[in-house]
Amino acid sequence: MPHYSIDAFIESLPEAAREQAVQIHTLALEHGLTPEVKEAKSGFTVSYTTLKPKKTLAVFVQRKSGVKLRLYPRHLPQLVPFLQTLPPQMKEELQRASVCKRLINPDACNPKCPMGYAYILDGQVQQKCRHMAFMLSVTPETTPFILEFLSRDIRTPD
Repeated sequence: MPHYSIDAFIESLPEAAREQAVQIHTLALEHGLTPEVKEAKSGFTVSYTTLKPKKTLAVFVQRKSGVKLRLYPRHLPQLVPFLQTLPPQMKEELQRASVCKRLINPDACNPKCPMGYAYILDGQVQQKCRHMAFMLSVTPETTPFILEFLSRDIRTPD
C-alpha cells in the first residue's frame, strides 16, 4: 500500500484552504493525534486518531463543494454548550446533516453501522448520522471554531 505524505495532501488542496488545513493538522499533532493520509476517489483523506484506545477523531475529506473536516466527538454531551456558540452557517451545516436511521428505528439501518449522535441545538433535537453529523466546511471563518471544537473534545477527560 503506497504511503502518502501530509505535504502531498496540503499541496492537493485549493490555495485558499491550505493555511486552515495546516492549522488543523498542527493542532492535531500538538494533542498527540496520529495522522494517516490515504488516497480516495475525490482526492486525499487524512484521518487523525488517538493511540490508546485507537479512535478516529477527525478526517479531512475533499468534495466538489470544498474541503471538509468530519469530526467524531467522543464527549458530545460536554460539547453541546459550545455548539450553541457556532456561527449561523455552521449551525446550518449541522442541521442539514443526514438523519441517523438507527436512532429513529434500530432496524432501519445496517446493524454494523455505529449509532449516530443525538443532541440539542438551539432548542431543537438533532438525531444525526455519525458520518455526516459534524462534517464541517473548512474556511477562514469556520477554522477557529473547528479548532476550538476539536481541542475541547481532546482535552475533555474520558
